[in-house]
Amino acid sequence: MRHLLLALCTVFAFGRLTGQQTVWQPSPGHIQLPIGPVRVPDPQPVAVPEVGTTSKELGGGRPVVSMG
Repeated sequence: MRHLLLALCTVFAFGRLTGQQTVWQPSPGHIQLPIGPVRVPDPQPVAVPEVGTTSKELGGGRPVVSMG
């Protein structure tokens, strides 16, 4: 079992070294356009901050958090 765990850790350690990719570039003859505007079009100030309330617990002991 230890050998399997050691092999798995080694694979993950060396996999990160080669798993990094470069930034996507468009193919030759094409350009990349931004999808949205650079800034928020019509920013509105928030009147009151959001507050999360905790209520009943679900099965497994996890509480339900509602935002409002």
